[in-house]
Amino acid sequence: MKRLVVFILLLVISNPLKGFACYFYPYGEDIRFSIFSPDNFKYDGFRTYNYTATYFYEENYTTNLDRVTENDLLWFDYCHKSIPIKEIKKAIFEIDITEVSANSKNRFIQYLFKQKDFQTINYLLFAKDLEKINPDSDDLWENNNELQNKFRNKKIDEAFKRIGLINNSTLKKRYYYQIFKLLSYMDEQDRTIALFEKYSKLYKTTDFLDNWVLFYRMNAENDNVKMNYLAAQVFARGTDNKFDIKWYFNKNIPIDKVVKFAKNNQEKANIYVLYSFRKIDQNLDNLKKIQQFDTKNPGLCFLLLREINKIEDWVLTPTYTMYLPTLREDYWENSNEKRILSRVEVDRKYAAKVLQFVNSVDLNSVSDKDFWLLSKAYLEFLTKDYATAFKTLNSFHTKFKDEKIIRQYNMIKALILTANQDKKTAKILTSIENTIRIECKNKNYSFLFGLAKELEILEDKVDAAFLISKIKNNEYENSSIYWKSRSGKVTLYDDFYDDWYGYIDAELSTSDMQTLINTINLKALSEFEKWKINDLKAQPNKINDLMGIKYMKDDNLKLAYHYFAKVEKNHYTNASLFNENPFYKIKGYMNFDKSKGFDNLTKSKVVFNLMHLIKKVENKTYKERNKDLFLIANCYYNMTYYGNSWMMKRISRTANRDSNCDDDLDYYRCHKAKEYYIKALESSKSKKFNALCTYMISKCDAREKEFFLFKKYEKYYYVADEELSKVNDDAFSNFKNKYPDEYYEMMSNCEIFSVYFNSSR
Repeated sequence: MKRLVVFILLLVISNPLKGFACYFYPYGEDIRFSIFSPDNFKYDGFRTYNYTATYFYEENYTTNLDRVTENDLLWFDYCHKSIPIKEIKKAIFEIDITEVSANSKNRFIQYLFKQKDFQTINYLLFAKDLEKINPDSDDLWENNNELQNKFRNKKIDEAFKRIGLINNSTLKKRYYYQIFKLLSYMDEQDRTIALFEKYSKLYKTTDFLDNWVLFYRMNAENDNVKMNYLAAQVFARGTDNKFDIKWYFNKNIPIDKVVKFAKNNQEKANIYVLYSFRKIDQNLDNLKKIQQFDTKNPGLCFLLLREINKIEDWVLTPTYTMYLPTLREDYWENSNEKRILSRVEVDRKYAAKVLQFVNSVDLNSVSDKDFWLLSKAYLEFLTKDYATAFKTLNSFHTKFKDEKIIRQYNMIKALILTANQDKKTAKILTSIENTIRIECKNKNYSFLFGLAKELEILEDKVDAAFLISKIKNNEYENSSIYWKSRSGKVTLYDDFYDDWYGYIDAELSTSDMQTLINTINLKALSEFEKWKINDLKAQPNKINDLMGIKYMKDDNLKLAYHYFAKVEKNHYTNASLFNENPFYKIKGYMNFDKSKGFDNLTKSKVVFNLMHLIKKVENKTYKERNKDLFLIANCYYNMTYYGNSWMMKRISRTANRDSNCDDDLDYYRCHKAKEYYIKALESSKSKKFNALCTYMISKCDAREKEFFLFKKYEKYYYVADEELSKVNDDAFSNFKNKYPDEYYEMMSNCEIFSVYFNSSR
């Protein structure tokens, strides 16, 4: 489900209001860009520490039957890999103690009884019997700690006896594990430490059970500095308890104090690894330390991956989405497009430092050479060294077998090849077409979006639009993509976009849009090109309507009419598109002829009538020229933000949110309407009609003054009533002085306008 965030909405139509509302706004993982995905690499043991906007990737490891843990594998090996792991997990975590019998339907329990492995059966019964005193379970002891601990001590004695009676070392260690867990419940620190010393002499191994024993030893430590040291060693050895470590590790303790406890370089590296997982800022110095102490440390590759994910967020999130990075401690506000992109260049310099580190490492000494090479190529892309990045990719001699790694390689290659083109000649290259279709099939919309944005930067906005048309946003699958305009345009109900419709409206020029339509209409197309255009080709009404809108913004009425005429009437709504006649009524109260209806009006009819009137008024001897000039002016006024026919030039209208559009001069400042009201005034000889024209000219002036006033206070989301009144008074001052009687009549009687209009002769 989408999160609800509280934001201030500016809701201004004719009067400024300060409003508050709850609504969806993208943030965090909604906007973080990443294609160098941890899911494509085999570092699942560190999954909980993937770089995300929520600090930690949380998962329920205990009861997730789809995840294989070290405990599962140990039991799987114990039964000679003859029982499915799902059956083992059910036996361990789900089946009640009363169901552990020879008649059980569970295959793992059946196996134990068939093998007559009563020692293991007895252990299973023992472990399940302890579940009733687990602090996370229902308290059967009515919170009586004394009774609980008495029972626990009894079970500890029983476990020690069983250890002395069996020879199976794995079962012995499982009983020790239960003892350590019981001591932990009782907060018996001294007994835990003493038992650990004994256990360490008996077992020199480092398997799953040994790792958990070390975890309980860490938990018993009173010295916070030493606890950090022990936590680092547990973290390095275990996987199933990695997420729990964060509750014991104190990142505020200086690392130099902790390193003193390390017995060797490997343990030092482990300490730097753990400290790295709590850093959300630059971590290059720690990466260098880990590589210096232990090049093959299991955490080193993952930390490099995590650092690259940070750089993606710092560099690509703002570059592609124009949002600030989703997670960083040096967050800064009041950001505009220029500042955001300037900050990106600072972070690219850090990416260059990480790349320099990767280049300094002997790749034959690391645990995963292919991963380091792939990281190198991607960092070269992030630093815009495309030629070197391509050479790095070509240096791979390995034939990848893992499908995810193949896809990751091809995605990076596609981005490099695309970004390495010249502006204005860039296009979707034939060599990456297959990669695009594969990633689209896999719903990897982040990749498609990143590729589209690289094309947009290179001024191939048409292909960018085709790629964005392939993005099928689905909030329930966390596959939605949200972004702001790189050119600072806002043309929708809010300042972000999430589909091709808004993208084309905001970013494509009229010429771009015409190229897009021409491409859709081509006959001889390759299979990829047919696939590329099919989503937009299937929506001719939306495409033609958008094209008509763009030509209206250019005031090219002939071509606007051509495309609006192609739009089916029922495309817009089942009801009438217009609820007022744009020629005869000004939105709200000014009605010049109540007999003129609007039910059958369409965009094409409005444009046709407008062109017809413009043609008529070209004849300066035409008797009703002043009246028709006034009607033309009305139509242009109504096609502004303030009118009843704004949909002729916009795909949506909301409170004062559009910005940086090509026709802002007219849409917010009513210049075209004012031009025709002046012409109507100049061609009129009627005093009343002249007064009406002057009134409407003043109205246009008032709208322009309001626009600049709102611009001035835009960042405050508030305009004082008295300031708004003042700009309106200033705009109407000339009219009021020249026509004082008409001014008070028009201000007090909304029915009078038709009388003034009909006095045009």
